[in-house]
Amino acid sequence: MKPITTKIEEGGRIEILDGFRAIAILAVVLYHFYYLNNEHFPNIKYKVIDYSPYAYITASGFYGVEFFFIISGFVIFFSLEKSKSVYWFLYKRFIRLFPSILLCAIITYFVVKLIDQEHEFIKFQSLTPLNFIPSFTFSSPALWNSMLMRNDIDYVSKCYWSLTVEVSFYIVASILFFSSKKNFFSNWIKLAVVVFVVNKLLAIIPISEDNKVFPISLSVLQNLVSFFQPEFIIFFTLGIFYFAVYSKMPISKIEKLIVVLFFLVQLYIIQTNSCRLFFILMNLLFIIMLFKPVYLNFLKWKFITRVGVSSYILYLIHENIGVITMDKLSLDIQSSFIVKYLPLVFILFFIVVSDFIYRVYEKPVHEFLKRLPIKSNISLKEVQ
Repeated sequence: MKPITTKIEEGGRIEILDGFRAIAILAVVLYHFYYLNNEHFPNIKYKVIDYSPYAYITASGFYGVEFFFIISGFVIFFSLEKSKSVYWFLYKRFIRLFPSILLCAIITYFVVKLIDQEHEFIKFQSLTPLNFIPSFTFSSPALWNSMLMRNDIDYVSKCYWSLTVEVSFYIVASILFFSSKKNFFSNWIKLAVVVFVVNKLLAIIPISEDNKVFPISLSVLQNLVSFFQPEFIIFFTLGIFYFAVYSKMPISKIEKLIVVLFFLVQLYIIQTNSCRLFFILMNLLFIIMLFKPVYLNFLKWKFITRVGVSSYILYLIHENIGVITMDKLSLDIQSSFIVKYLPLVFILFFIVVSDFIYRVYEKPVHEFLKRLPIKSNISLKEVQ
């Protein structure tokens, strides 16, 4: 069966992908608001509510981040094809990511400082203003702790870790793409295999500065491989593969076999059945989108696509503010029924807030930055 080319809507968006984003972000938010606030994380001062019945259902929600990685593999390939250089591609990614995290990190930091002045709720999260450094640079807090000889630097919100993974992917993918556009898919598959295999070998070899492979110490090699995000490279690879199928690129049998093996390996690596089910669902949705997109027309409903379009804002702003505010409210609310469904109220609240920020801030700022007189012979108006 040949893939059906999904219609690209006006404005350069594939609405079904916005539906996928909505599924991914709602899974993540449910995980943070139900599972994260249960007894699984004793460092959070949520002692009033027993969320265990819901926690089991939402425990796989963190895999929504991996769903975003698959979506990124698909969409970034699309964006790479419409870019003329590594610089131009990375600039587009920068104006897509930075303005929103600038605003949301500042809001998160000061709201958390205001409502948790005693720092008694999320105790595993430091509140130093130095947390802005890794958050705004999309880099690892461990790097800054090492450079500044500290141990308390973190992201402004823990969930920002995934942006470091995304940016690493953007850099690697763009360099590989512009090195050889024609062979990008094949080269990516080869790179993914090497990175995955080397990472697994390093995991079973004792690492020290004295151990060397050729002229490189194993510890240096380990740090080098980690930049390629080996734990998540399978997800990006699946997304790239789905775009290759979508755009009807020639794919060899061995490349198809490698992708299938990657899928099976990841299925084996996943530790819980609920996460395996979610992983299968992610890939099934992409397969349906490629071959029978009409079955996913419900994902084009306006409410769902609006959640998907503003999902980046929702991701950036919901976690710490939502968890701490619910914690404080739960101490004062007497009705256990209200308290148990408080996360659903907060999810709706953050959806509305995120949609508002997207329309009055993110979208206008993005449009303004796209119109800046930067030397290029192409337009930035393309699939995001």
